[in-house]
Amino acid sequence: MADLGYPPGMYPGRFRARRELLSFLNQHFAERTTPEVLDREAIYEKADRMIHSPLTKAFDLSEEPIALRQGVRHESIWTGMLDGPPSC
Repeated sequence: MADLGYPPGMYPGRFRARRELLSFLNQHFAERTTPEVLDREAIYEKADRMIHSPLTKAFDLSEEPIALRQGVRHESIWTGMLDGPPSC
């Protein structure tokens, strides 16, 4: 997945440091503001876990054999699905 990683110029150590700073600031603001700040922190935490999950390899089609990737792309079943339901 193209957008499931770091933006240009970001690397794991820098990402972790920025997440820690953001968490610190959010905790500080949460004491003085609304629960939405904590909700936003939970969303950031979920995104962080997703980016760093080993399960994301399931979406990396570059590791599939070339023949399989080409076969799926040209398989007639996909064409049939794009044509819509069969007429009665």
